[in-house]
Amino acid sequence: MDHTCNLRKRLRAALGSTLGAALCCAALHLGAAWGGEPLETQRLLSGKSCQRCDLRYENATRLVALDVDLRGAYMFNINLSEARLNRADLESVNLQTANLERADLSKSNLNRANLSLASLIGATLIGSSMQQLAA
Repeated sequence: MDHTCNLRKRLRAALGSTLGAALCCAALHLGAAWGGEPLETQRLLSGKSCQRCDLRYENATRLVALDVDLRGAYMFNINLSEARLNRADLESVNLQTANLERADLSKSNLNRANLSLASLIGATLIGSSMQQLAA
């Protein structure tokens, strides 16, 4: 608690306003929402389907999720390196800036997915559908 009061004083002095310091401290207490929705992330990490889930910035390295339905998921900057997502339905998924290095997406549906600036070094896409892909 004492640390919080000292931080509040420093912020108030730096910002020059009590309201600004209160807002900054509230953000520090609550934490910033840098990752996706925790329950949705847990579904993914358990290998379960999750349509239109918010999974941005998550770390799913070496994930094994076969035959999952992730249509419309927001997976911006997700780390799926060495993941196995065989036969996954990834239609209209946003994988912008995602790390898909050495990921296996064989026989997956990537129609209308956004893969712009994604890293696909060593990724396997054998038999995958990629119509109207944004890259």
